[in-house]
Amino acid sequence: MSKKNIFTEKKAVIEVLERLVDTLADLEKDARFDYRIVGKESEQAKDWRTGELKWDDEEKTIPHYDSKWDYVEIPKDELSDERLAKLVAIGFVRESLEKLA
Repeated sequence: MSKKNIFTEKKAVIEVLERLVDTLADLEKDARFDYRIVGKESEQAKDWRTGELKWDDEEKTIPHYDSKWDYVEIPKDELSDERLAKLVAIGFVRESLEKLA
């Protein structure tokens, strides 16, 4: 095997490892965080079709504010057994990849 092929293969291995590390980070985020309502928007909601303001009552005296969503980290003591198992598996795979590098 020529030196050029060896370098090409090593470069490919590094690229694959980088993608795997990125995928592991995404999986870890999915296990550690939950997407939930964190409050209300600061501006009154508008109808997406007409652009008119939304109201919570028919008299149009109570403005409607949409919910604000964001990722919230789940405290360690509240993680489910499935999420904990996934985090352990991610750690194991990450350690194995580090040994390959």
